Amino acid sequence: MSSWSFDRRRLARPRSGRWGHILFWALAPLLILLTVWQQASTDRLLVSLERDRDARTQLESQVNALRLEADRLSSLGQVEARAGHELGLVRPATEQIVDLVFPGGEGRDGLFHLKPLVGEALAGTSEDAAKR
Repeated sequence: MSSWSFDRRRLARPRSGRWGHILFWALAPLLILLTVWQQASTDRLLVSLERDRDARTQLESQVNALRLEADRLSSLGQVEARAGHELGLVRPATEQIVDLVFPGGEGRDGLFHLKPLVGEALAGTSEDAAKR
């Protein structure tokens, strides 16, 4: 009887081991595919990150170049030169400058009250303002 029970244990083991082997061989390729897919995704993200860093660096250099150009073009000397050469404008002489004086206003140095009418404004040159 002991040999019969021994055979029974021996037969029971391979059956449980068979399911383990089947499960292993079914899941192993899936795990390998998952690992390969994850590595490919990581590589793709790293390439994209490097490309985005290069684009950012290029954009930053363009922004810096545009800032320098804007500073150069907005300088007073450059504006005056372009106004003279491209537009034919001439800087007015001192006697050609017109000051507008509004009744009730405090003038250039103070704040204007919002009462004046354009028709009441007195126009004249700087010399006229000095005579008043």
